[in-house]
Amino acid sequence: MTQQVGRTFQFAISDQAPQRARRAVRNAVLAWEYGEELADVAELLTSEVITNATQHAAGTAECVVRVRVNDGLLTVGVYDCAGGAPRVKHPASDAECGRGLGIVAALVADWGIRPDGGGKEVFFALRVPPIPRRVYERELAGTAGER
Repeated sequence: MTQQVGRTFQFAISDQAPQRARRAVRNAVLAWEYGEELADVAELLTSEVITNATQHAAGTAECVVRVRVNDGLLTVGVYDCAGGAPRVKHPASDAECGRGLGIVAALVADWGIRPDGGGKEVFFALRVPPIPRRVYERELAGTAGER
C-alpha cells in the first residue's frame, strides 16, 4: 500500500513569501518525522524555488506551495500563474545571483517544470524512507493534514 501525505499552502507574492514557504515546508518535514537534516535541505531548496517565483512571476498575485511524500520521494512544488520557464544559469564567479536552480539541480533526485493551467509548477524531489505508519495514520485522521 502506498502511503501518501501532503500539504498545500498559499502565499501572496511578497518579500515575506520565501520565509513563510520555508517555514511551512520545514514544519511539514518535521511533522512527518524526517528530522532536522532533511528539513534543512528542503528549506534551502524551497527558498531557491520560491524566490525565483516571487522575483520573476510578474503579474502574479500569489503562489501555491505543495509538499508531498509518495513512493519514497518528498516532492515540493511551487506554482505561479506566470508563463515562461526558469532555467539553470551559469553565472560568473563574482555574480551576486543566478545560482538558485543550479543549487537545486545539484542536490535533488529530480526537478523540473510542469505547465499547469496558465502558469507553471517548479518542483524538486528528494529521496526519503517510507513515512512512519503512525505519522501516516495521524495525517489521515486530519490532526495534521492538508492546510
